Amino acid sequence: MTVLHVEERPEQRVLGKAGHNERKGAYKMRIELPLAPSQKELQELHWARREKLKKEFAWLIVQAVGNRSSVLNGVHITITLKTYGAELDSDKLAAPAKLILDALQRAGIIKDDDSKRISVTICWEQAKKEKEQRVLVEIKKWDLEKLSK
Repeated sequence: MTVLHVEERPEQRVLGKAGHNERKGAYKMRIELPLAPSQKELQELHWARREKLKKEFAWLIVQAVGNRSSVLNGVHITITLKTYGAELDSDKLAAPAKLILDALQRAGIIKDDDSKRISVTICWEQAKKEKEQRVLVEIKKWDLEKLSK
């Protein structure tokens, strides 16, 4: 397994008209990974193989973003499963998403996957070809100014 694509854009600040710092662009990270297995596929695996798979996904994320010294808190994570064939129902979306969240935690990107630290959206997209199947993970910092309004 290999990482398909990584894009990271740190928050940039520029000096505004009155000398105040203004945000130019919020922190955003986008990682493309191979398609994660479904709940049924995970259940059919021997427990040792399942653990190895979890470590492999964590390693892919570490390869993608490097070793991080700081853990991200207050982020929104969008996980999009892009599959070929029929649309996935919520059960089939949940297992691969959990695998990705656990991998983000193992890799040190997030401290925990509780609702005080992160919010999560899980989506499905149709892939035009079987070879285009993948998981897209997008991480954005919460905009606390928008949340307080």
